[in-house]
Amino acid sequence: MRIGLLASITGPTPTYQFAMSYLINDCVAIDVGAIGFATLSVQRAILHVFLSHVHLEHIVSLPIFLDNVYEPGPEAVSLYAWQLT
Repeated sequence: MRIGLLASITGPTPTYQFAMSYLINDCVAIDVGAIGFATLSVQRAILHVFLSHVHLEHIVSLPIFLDNVYEPGPEAVSLYAWQLT
């Protein structure tokens, strides 16, 4: 199993990470704080997205990600989240 961090801030001294995502085996994302800012090839490889909770830093790039990769059909990315009641 390969687990990586998609950081929201890069450069020589990225002191703080306000929004980030974890990528498992290149196809499963935990939270979408930063995946909408990754390269399109990284985004297109993601098949499943799990949202841990709905604080802004965990969902901020969701609209960008979905706009970049979503196409209706059986191969569409799957989004998993808690239902708030």
